[in-house]
Amino acid sequence: MITALNTLVPLNFHGFLPEDEAFWRNHQQWLMESGYIVRPRFHPDWVPSWLTSGETDYICEDYHFLYNIALFDVIRIMDGEQVMLKRVRISRHPVEASMGQLFSSPILGSYSENHCIPFYEVLDIPDDPSYVVIAMPFLLPVYEPCFNVVGEIVDFLRQIFEGLQFMHHRNIAHCDVKINNILSKTLHLYQVMPHPEDRSTTRTFTGGPEVGWTRSERPVTHYLIDFGQTCHYADGQPRLHRPGFGGTRLVPEFRNHPDTLCDPFAVDVYCMGNLIRSNFNQSGGRFEAYRGLEFMDDLVSDMMKDNPKERPTMDEVVERFTAIVRRLDDHKLNSRATTVDERPEPVSNSSLFKKLKHWTGLFNPFRRRWIVY
Repeated sequence: MITALNTLVPLNFHGFLPEDEAFWRNHQQWLMESGYIVRPRFHPDWVPSWLTSGETDYICEDYHFLYNIALFDVIRIMDGEQVMLKRVRISRHPVEASMGQLFSSPILGSYSENHCIPFYEVLDIPDDPSYVVIAMPFLLPVYEPCFNVVGEIVDFLRQIFEGLQFMHHRNIAHCDVKINNILSKTLHLYQVMPHPEDRSTTRTFTGGPEVGWTRSERPVTHYLIDFGQTCHYADGQPRLHRPGFGGTRLVPEFRNHPDTLCDPFAVDVYCMGNLIRSNFNQSGGRFEAYRGLEFMDDLVSDMMKDNPKERPTMDEVVERFTAIVRRLDDHKLNSRATTVDERPEPVSNSSLFKKLKHWTGLFNPFRRRWIVY
């Protein structure tokens, strides 16, 4: 049963929930009955901890508000797993839930090349049929924690190429390919977990998170997320869509022919190329670009050709990428992933020790050996 609470809560962050967060507070009992535990801040009887403890408010865990009110972290009661809930307005994104359920079905969910985020369940909100709540794994941005060696970046690209190819093989275009629509399953790399809202600290706000392993030692799975704009076509149906959907505004079809239907699959390829160029091959993206990825330049340039008919399909992208990676030796794959803004250290005992530590670490028996296609 849902507790009906007054949503006209005071709009300040000094002891009360902002109105936008009240939905989750008002539905705490329903979420509990659905199998999820919320943080103390979102309990109906919440009293701000700093009012009784005497602590400064902003250093208390329950002081911090949600950065995105549609996303809500919870703990699943049956196994203690951290889960992300997403509240979706059906009228705005009518296919998001059904697309995720399709990719999470027993048949499609069993494919290793399926890199669409799995949906645990889709919950109907009892008092508001205009929304649903989707339960998914709690994942982190691609760059948290940072890439350690070139092979980890290559593995990321392989998985995302495979994932987009998997969608295209089923006549489904993602239509919103960008770096913040890819997340990574990296919580298992942490010895001390980050807080879900403020990842510079821990869940208890007692120090910072601690990374204990690299992606080479504990392999990471990467996922495409956000299916709110996906297009699913029947066999033989013209695969065309009105310009202006997600990804990037740089898509030539959007800029040059805004009133002409375009091929969303070719747009996906362009956006994937732009994702690599702007976030890995040059500065200016969501995180620092990396040195040593010049082997991707020609393929990325072809993916971003102005004429969509001249771009490779995702099948061709995967084929060319496979050939590129096969030419990379172990030394290249295990080279440290250095950013373009990282200045070379002067030769010293410290810099020599860092290099020695990196290369001797490659002999760790638990470290992953890069197997490429």
